[in-house]
Amino acid sequence: MLERAERKKARHARAISPAEHNRRWLRKNPGRNCANTNKHRAKERTPAWADLEAITAFYENCPPGYQVDHILPLQGLTVSGLHVLKNLQYLTAKENMAKGNR
Repeated sequence: MLERAERKKARHARAISPAEHNRRWLRKNPGRNCANTNKHRAKERTPAWADLEAITAFYENCPPGYQVDHILPLQGLTVSGLHVLKNLQYLTAKENMAKGNR
């Protein structure tokens, strides 16, 4: 029995916290995280016919130093775009912030 308790203690010593596990996953999967975040935000503006796999791949293939941007914003003041592949583009962070929600 002592051996089992020692194994359990060693296993817990190696375990990482859930927060650290999430941080590691985010570092390894930045595109996937962005896709997941935007999926929830854009849910209302995603039509049933949208190719969700292609949209996810677009986010995952975002080049380093770039962000995925909606050409027509999802919540524009005068016009709103849809969360579809044809409405997505890659922009640098500086370009994306300068563009704003127009």
